[in-house]
Amino acid sequence: MAEDIVVEEVRSEENLLSLKNDWNELLERSDSNMLFMTHEWVAYWWRHFGRPQSSLKRSELFVLALRIRGRLCGIAPFFIEEERFLGISARIVRFLGHGVSDYSDFIIAESRDAMLQNIVRHLAGYTVEWDMIELRDFYGASPNRSVLEGLIENAGFARSMGLDNICRFIHIEGDWEDYYKSRFKNRRRKEHKREWRNLKAGGDIRLRFVTSLEDEPGLLDIMAEMERHHPDVKRGRPGQLNTDAYRKFFEDVFPQFAMLGWLNIALMECDGRAVAYYLGFRYNRRHYTYMSSYLDEFRELGVGKLLMLRMLEHYWLSGDDEIDFLRGDETYKGDWTTDARQNTRLVVSKRSLHAFYLRWFFFVLLPWMERRLPRVHKALSVASEGGLTALVRLVYHRLKRVISGGDDGSVQCREKRR
Repeated sequence: MAEDIVVEEVRSEENLLSLKNDWNELLERSDSNMLFMTHEWVAYWWRHFGRPQSSLKRSELFVLALRIRGRLCGIAPFFIEEERFLGISARIVRFLGHGVSDYSDFIIAESRDAMLQNIVRHLAGYTVEWDMIELRDFYGASPNRSVLEGLIENAGFARSMGLDNICRFIHIEGDWEDYYKSRFKNRRRKEHKREWRNLKAGGDIRLRFVTSLEDEPGLLDIMAEMERHHPDVKRGRPGQLNTDAYRKFFEDVFPQFAMLGWLNIALMECDGRAVAYYLGFRYNRRHYTYMSSYLDEFRELGVGKLLMLRMLEHYWLSGDDEIDFLRGDETYKGDWTTDARQNTRLVVSKRSLHAFYLRWFFFVLLPWMERRLPRVHKALSVASEGGLTALVRLVYHRLKRVISGGDDGSVQCREKRR
């Protein structure tokens, strides 16, 4: 069977788009049939996050399409991204969706061992094009991981598999009230009822589940406004929907997903004003709760918690199989859920001194610096991307804020989705 497999490289966006029908048909036959693996998701991700948006970003598609007698039977959804820091660079193979998708995996419908063997063999034959492989959020329930690890080791590469993000979920089974009672004692359930009464006493409360955009003009603007006035908002971090890449991404995703029946936004309104939302998706009998926000002035009324309670009950009664809270080990997720998937991070490099150095520099030193010396890391990052002029400008603005008393001493790190 292995000799019948033909590996094709998909290097252009045009060729990626042409795979749409075959890609989704293969996905439905595979064990990886998740929202984040759909052609629609990865194609929009590439358009807004993956492909170069400026001369400073260097990345290219490196999707491997595996066919048996012309039929698509396997996909390695890769791209190659060049990381640069202070003149040191590394070309890193990553999953499409890196940083935005909560789950990533290979898409394989048959002959798993042979497919993965051909993928590893192809990577081994093109080592001149990459320095390292970093596969983040490798799906916690993937049957591909253990097979891939053995094949990589046999190919002579250095590899390490570590823990990545944890994703908590609820398996929908039985009666909602029974599940609710199993998660919260009687005292907490009474608190929820009292909070709901207090909320309704303050205005006309309406819950809506938006699946169509026909009668929802300006919905993204409304959600973005809630993000700007969320209790945890910080100066310079106005929320994902107020950043250029995410905003344009969802401008594409919303109408497409609504048309396909995948969009599911829980919205709470008070006297006609939107005060809280949960952005979610519904795909293959699974509800994904992707991101949320609420207005700071309604914080004491518990609108986020109460919206979640009603949302989960609504999803429970849908007849689907699962409610997935996705990445993050926040306390509230542990309160509501019973199960979890542990995603992993696979790092692969060549067995050479140069490869070892690059691996240490990009995956050990820089993360340590970002975590322990954030100001130094920020300054060096600015200098690396924009040169000395950009660094001087950063120092000037920092000093200006300190002198004016506007610097709160916080460090503006990379935006977090939750």
